[in-house]
Amino acid sequence: MGQQPYGGPVQQTAPAALGGRPQAVFTADGVRLSGWWWRVLAAWLDSIFISVLVAIPAFPIYRRMYGSIAAYLNEVFSAAQSGQAPPAQPAVTSFLSSTDQAALLAIQIGVALVYNIAFLRWRSATLGMLICGLRVVPVDRGRFTDRLEWGSIVIRWTSTMTATCGGNSPVCGPTRSGCRERASRSNKLARHNPGS
Repeated sequence: MGQQPYGGPVQQTAPAALGGRPQAVFTADGVRLSGWWWRVLAAWLDSIFISVLVAIPAFPIYRRMYGSIAAYLNEVFSAAQSGQAPPAQPAVTSFLSSTDQAALLAIQIGVALVYNIAFLRWRSATLGMLICGLRVVPVDRGRFTDRLEWGSIVIRWTSTMTATCGGNSPVCGPTRSGCRERASRSNKLARHNPGS
């Protein structure tokens, strides 16, 4: 880190992207901030883990849906083999009833809620973040090792689930903060530094 004329540290920044403002690459205590692609990779990994967890309680719903689709396809193939007109295309609800749709949505939201809040409280990172070497810390406290506060965790998850905000909004501004970091007013992702 460089020195200002009066002896204070200068915050290191990345070059401005195409004429934009430069972005900070370190917290005030010297821990490197994560970039957009690390966050995308962590979110993608988390979506895989959540999908696997959702499939367990949702298996009976999926089994009914696949059974309905298979029955329809058998009718189509039978009609084609016998030279008859194919059956009319059924409505989506004949494959997946509105009750099953609501149950599937509730399972997905419930599993995502428990997964994110439990991991953020326990490890300050989801499983995808841990694999990518990311963690969530209060603003400019990159060496923070305590548990995150419940309020920050809930706000972070809520902003992730809000369609108008989007959890993986583009990383922007001098603090590389996404929408959920701004909404929780205290969290941002930081790359693990070896030995810190």
